[in-house]
Parts: sequence; structure tokens; C-alpha cells
Amino acid sequence: MEDAIIKQISERIKRASKKIGKGNSLSEKRCISDMLLGMMGSNDTKLSSISRALQEKTAVGYTIKRLSRNLQEMEVTEAVNRYMISQRLHNLADDEIIAIDGGDVRKNYAQKMEHMSRIHDGSKKELCNGYNLFCMATVGNQRVQPLYGEFYSTTNAEYKSTYHIVTKALDMLKEKNKGRPRLTIVADRGHDDEKMYRYYLKNDMRFITRLRKNRYFTVEGSTLDRSVGDLYGFTKSKKMTGEVIHEGVVKTSRLEIGLLHGKIQHIEEELSIIVVKSSLFPEPMYLLTNISVEDEKAAYQVYAKYLKRWGIELLFRVMKEKFNLEDIRVMKYQRLRNVFALLMATIYLISKIVYTVGNNTEFIQKSLLKKAKRIKKKGHFLYYSVADGLMTLIRRMKQKPIIFEPVFWQPPAYSLFYRTPGAKNG
Repeated sequence: MEDAIIKQISERIKRASKKIGKGNSLSEKRCISDMLLGMMGSNDTKLSSISRALQEKTAVGYTIKRLSRNLQEMEVTEAVNRYMISQRLHNLADDEIIAIDGGDVRKNYAQKMEHMSRIHDGSKKELCNGYNLFCMATVGNQRVQPLYGEFYSTTNAEYKSTYHIVTKALDMLKEKNKGRPRLTIVADRGHDDEKMYRYYLKNDMRFITRLRKNRYFTVEGSTLDRSVGDLYGFTKSKKMTGEVIHEGVVKTSRLEIGLLHGKIQHIEEELSIIVVKSSLFPEPMYLLTNISVEDEKAAYQVYAKYLKRWGIELLFRVMKEKFNLEDIRVMKYQRLRNVFALLMATIYLISKIVYTVGNNTEFIQKSLLKKAKRIKKKGHFLYYSVADGLMTLIRRMKQKPIIFEPVFWQPPAYSLFYRTPGAKNG
């Protein structure tokens, strides 16, 4: 049974590697497949751990050098993102939203890593050395799957702005979504940006963004610009029971939902602000949207969509807690970007095992959960359980599966030290 599961996983890795490595050499495709298999087998981003998980007959040091050389010579970030978007959008459910968020990789002690910059650590609320991340994910009811990811540094010469990073991702999303229903983009306060609102409106995208309190809003029927932080006193709220996220946990609470229509500064289109007040929080939450909202009941539905955004935090947790992203050790910027892109592809392949039913996937999932031997096997814990099961299974392999045949150097037909058998001298 284990051999059958390994064969299934190897086939999925091979298909993904061919699509990601389209146009790359065979040795680079082999590197992509080895990175995917090695990350699954080690639950790590260090090349030493990945190389040991591959269990090649050559010394681990030679495997590390091979992977490192190929990671420096290729660029897979865009290819991985196109692969995830094209695979995911064709079966997107009606209730799913597109969550976007920024992250960080903190490197406290690294000194020689290329293009390291000063970043803001969101969890500790302080400045430190490291790199920035941008991610998109599809989030539905009990379902979170990666859609796009980019590792970047503000000190790199190719960096323009965070706005450019985000809109590049949304452009790719828009291109792949032609002919399908409109998508809903959901973002936190880090993307409260007038340029982003103009982009959404110009490209006919629905959006829900949490506002900062220092933004100004003109309420419909008034000519005064009021600070968003003062709008709670101008709303007629309706009380209801609903869900909130408090300390990372979904809880039921008494809510006050208010609705205002009007315009924010420098944007001509009329938008809506939804005001949400809970007894669990000292201050109200303000959400800006271009979705048509007529009453408090519809406003709560928009608020419920925003709550789904929390699912993208799971991806960052899986990257950092399960795959030790902040312990990444490669020094060169190109390798850092490629390792992160292939980590996103690895998590996407795991997510297909977590959520897909049929085509032997359910059988694979149950088998991996048994090998993981975890107590909690439901909900988002399936990511951790399936990853544990894959690691256990791959470590127990007697030999590494051959996904792509190894490439050996062939000498030219004529050279100083080699003559083709049967060839005549002179």
C-alpha cells in the first residue's frame, strides 16, 4: 500500500514539475521535483534537510551543491504562481473569497544574506532585519488553499513598490479569470490604499478592506469630511448575534452592525462603510466595500466574508511552524525566492490532498492521517496531519522514487581526450 501511495505522490509531483518547469532544462525540472519531494519528506526549507530526505546514493554534500546550483540558475516564482492560479480558479466555489496579505521572514542573526532589509515584524510589532512576503489564498468554509506567493526585498534593484507587487499578482489573477464570475478581494488595514481602490474600481473587482481610523469619509447627504474613527457615533446600529475572531479563535458575540454610504477622499465613486462593534473589542471595526449593501443584514454578510480573510494566516503559520521558513539558510537572493516559491507549490500539493475528494485522493488522505498519528484530525489541523503523514511515509522509503531520470554529462564526439568508437584518425 505504501508503494502505491508513493507512486501517486510521485505522479502528482511529476505533473506539477513539468508545468512549473516548462521551458527549463531536464536537470532544472529534476531539481524542482526533488525540492517538492524533499520538502514533503523533511517538513523543512533547509537544503541539508531536503537532501537527506531524498536519500540519494551520492553524498549529501553533492546533493546540496546540485540543488543550490540549479536554484541559482533558474527563476520559478512566476511559473509557480501561474500553475497555482490556473489549477485553482477552475473549481472555485461561490462562497470563496480571495484573501491577500503581507508577511515577513525575520533573520535576527544573518549577516551575509543577499539584499536583506529592515522590515516590520507584525507579530512582535517591531523593526528587524529580514525579507518581505506577499501571498494570496482562496478561503471558503473550512477551506484554505494558496494561490500566489512572492518573496521580495525592498533593497533589491528590481523592487518598485508594494503596490506594484500586489497589482502584478492581481493582474495575473484577472488574466486567468476571464469569462468567470467576479472575484471578491479581501484585505486587512495594510492594504488600505487609495491607489488600490482605484485599481479595484478600474478593473471591475469587488473588494472588502478594513480601514485605518485616520482616513476621511464624506457621509452621503453631508459635505463634511469626517475621520473614520468618529463614524461609529453617526451610525444607526442593529444588534444581532454573530461571529468574531478573538485571540485567533472564532467566538460568538453580541454585535452592533451599522451601515453608511458615501465617498472617501480623492475617490469619486460612492462606496459603503460597514461599522462592526463587539463587546470583545474596545473599538469598532470599519470595512470599506464596493459591494452593493442595502441594509444591516446584507452588511453582516459582507462582514462574514471579511472574517474568512483570517484563513490566510493559517498559510503563514504552516510556512513558519511546519516548514521552518524563518530558518531558511541559502545566502543568495535568487535561491531564496525560488525556495519560497517551491514551498508554496509544496503546500498547494498538500492542500489538494487535504481538500480534494475522489480520484484516489480520499484514500491517500486517510492513509497519511494514520501514519501521522495525530489526535486532532479535522479542520485546518489536516494540513499539519497530512504533512506529518507524508514526512513519515517518505522517510520510510527504501530508495528515492525516480521522477525524472538523472542527466549525465556526455563528452562531444571529438575532443582532446575522447574519440568516438570507430572514428578514423585525421
